Amino acid sequence: FGSACWGDINRNYTGFSNISVYMGPGYACYCVCLFGAFMRALFHWVTPLPGRGSGCVPSLPKSLVKKLDRDGDGKVSWEEMKLGYRDMVAARRLKAQEKAAKRKNKAQVE
Repeated sequence: FGSACWGDINRNYTGFSNISVYMGPGYACYCVCLFGAFMRALFHWVTPLPGRGSGCVPSLPKSLVKKLDRDGDGKVSWEEMKLGYRDMVAARRLKAQEKAAKRKNKAQVE
């Protein structure tokens, strides 16, 4: 908005009146409504539901739970998440090292 609309308004008027360009109360009202929309979405998300408890109950996909659940209790703890992240980083690092080694071997052959 600032560069495509408000910034493109010609401010060098020559004529009968002195015109000033500014963001008026409409823009402030838009910002208030936008904030209200975010709050409404947040409150809909955290509203308790009948028979299901709190509305904000995020859950992991079952396939991810199977990969991360190390102790077999069907639930993923914070420690299991940290270990899963550590394993993922180690696997990526190993893959990058293997790629670098292949490039190095290819350069030596040529």
